[in-house]
Amino acid sequence: MTRTIGYLLLAGGVLAALLGIGLLVALPGLTAGGFALGAVLVIAVFVVPLEVAGIIVLTRARSEEVDDSAARVQRQILDAVKARGQVDINTLVIELQTGSEEIKAQVYRLVGLGVFDGYINWEKGILYSEDAQALHDLDVCRNCGGQIDLVGKGVLTCPYCGTEYFLSKA
Repeated sequence: MTRTIGYLLLAGGVLAALLGIGLLVALPGLTAGGFALGAVLVIAVFVVPLEVAGIIVLTRARSEEVDDSAARVQRQILDAVKARGQVDINTLVIELQTGSEEIKAQVYRLVGLGVFDGYINWEKGILYSEDAQALHDLDVCRNCGGQIDLVGKGVLTCPYCGTEYFLSKA
């Protein structure tokens, strides 16, 4: 809808230019200087504001589409890992038709939003969903068995194998 409004504003600007210049041409006895002044006024008062508004609306529409697309990917990642308990990153890449770097970025955004708790070893490529409290109670890494202390919130990394733990609650 927003995109349609943007295109209508751009078309309105073109139409205003055509009508304004057409009216100036139709005026009898208009001098060249009067025509030029009239054309500048039509463009400045009608055409430029409509064209600028159309460009702004189209830019916002594109930005909204990008935001909507990111939110869609985040919802799908969250739904998949919550429903299955664990999900292979390559499976997400195929299901979401996006790249692994995009999946990684969206997982970090979900952690930043405080809506996902779990862990992953990016080399193995399996994302696990787990309750934050259960992760806080860990004293050994789920991947390598190394000694870890998961305190705080955010992304915490095992110093031995690099497994990342995502905690939304401290």
